[in-house]
Amino acid sequence: MIETVPPESVLSDVIAPYEVKPSGIQLTLLAGGSQIKFSGDIRVRTTSRTVSSVSITYKDRNGGTGGTITTTLAGTANGFDDSFAFYSFNKTFPATSSISSFTVSVAESGGLTTTFSNNGAGFPVQDSVIVLLPQSCSTNRNLQITAAVRTGTPAPTLTLTQKIPRAGGIPVPALSTSTATMTKGVTLKYFEFFGQYFFLEYCFKFEYHEVLQHVNYLECYYSIDEYSEHEFYHLDLYNEQFEHKL
Repeated sequence: MIETVPPESVLSDVIAPYEVKPSGIQLTLLAGGSQIKFSGDIRVRTTSRTVSSVSITYKDRNGGTGGTITTTLAGTANGFDDSFAFYSFNKTFPATSSISSFTVSVAESGGLTTTFSNNGAGFPVQDSVIVLLPQSCSTNRNLQITAAVRTGTPAPTLTLTQKIPRAGGIPVPALSTSTATMTKGVTLKYFEFFGQYFFLEYCFKFEYHEVLQHVNYLECYYSIDEYSEHEFYHLDLYNEQFEHKL
């Protein structure tokens, strides 16, 4: 950046990685809809700390006391300046109580324990609309997405945005967006199942990449290998009900 911007430019502070970052957070229905499995990883920055254990404290879906989840060291990673450790967890609880948010406690070998609470708000998790990965798949360019919607929640709208190669040697792909209302299927316990199909015209290989859950919507990111070129697909499962709560 030296001598490449006007002298009056004011640069921000150095961007540092998060000390703690939840990754691959996923809810899955079990036991005919009566239980929910909560799983994922917690990435901890270990550049300046030696971690002895990582635990999760969660609140139920109404904000009440939930419980504590232990984690297991799953692996480590290193960059040019930082090192990280990944701690996996897997917890099953009744669908009636479920989960709404959680905090992460990191215990160091020296005895210090630090709790990370996402600036006091907790890391949010919602179970009103759940993407069911075990029931979603892609075969011969046909993409099927299945979601469980808690009874009483309006039907979600599914939007798929994909990169489309352009003719004439233009290297930047175009974006094509398709939106559809999901079709209601069976009802199990406290959830109604909705599904939708998409045909991926330019998809050669479909691979699930990551799911991010937020208070007001669910975003699903998928990576596509298209004829030896890495493509990126964005899938947004959105429920209008949550928008009015913000």
